[in-house]
Amino acid sequence: ITLTGVDVSDYEPGINWSLVAGSGRKFAFVKATEGITVNDKQFQINWRVGRAFLSMGAYHFFRANDTGDAQAAHYLSVVGKLSVKDLPPVFDMEIEGLTGTDPATCILHAMAWLKAVEAATGRIPIIYTNDEAMNYLGNPQQFNRYPLYVANIEAKCPSVPPPWPNWVFWQTTWTEKVPGISEPCDADLFNGSVAQLKAFIANGTLPF
Repeated sequence: ITLTGVDVSDYEPGINWSLVAGSGRKFAFVKATEGITVNDKQFQINWRVGRAFLSMGAYHFFRANDTGDAQAAHYLSVVGKLSVKDLPPVFDMEIEGLTGTDPATCILHAMAWLKAVEAATGRIPIIYTNDEAMNYLGNPQQFNRYPLYVANIEAKCPSVPPPWPNWVFWQTTWTEKVPGISEPCDADLFNGSVAQLKAFIANGTLPF
């Protein structure tokens, strides 16, 4: 059993969240911040309106050349207090944000963000990443306590990078046509049922 969802940013303006939910999507991830200075232009309206229709999570694009604590403070100031219906915070760790910074520093800054955001929200963040980024970092074991949201486009079965045993969310395509979203967008799956999604949101219970 899997559930369908979307992830969006200001590349997809003017979303009609009622239509998105009506199309059967059960969750959405929306970009909030990047590094220490960038705020997504659509975040506030997506976050305010979308949460009335779907389970939503807010994501931060990690720039490894900035400290994790500073990036966490930026993210938390923009997203504000989470509700019990929100998905955990999402840490978007892609090769684009890592290259140019040595792996040890990347890991140090990433762990600082993860720990600071967990301490502030009481929720274990989700890590969005893929094989390329994790190979660059040397597949560090300390990330395994954070649920995996894997990017593996147009694959029949997702490639799960070490140290994770399985995926919780999977980004399957960048070109989904979804009612209520004018531009083709990223589409995702949750690895479980509606009841399992609710349990994951409520207390972090993994669906496997």
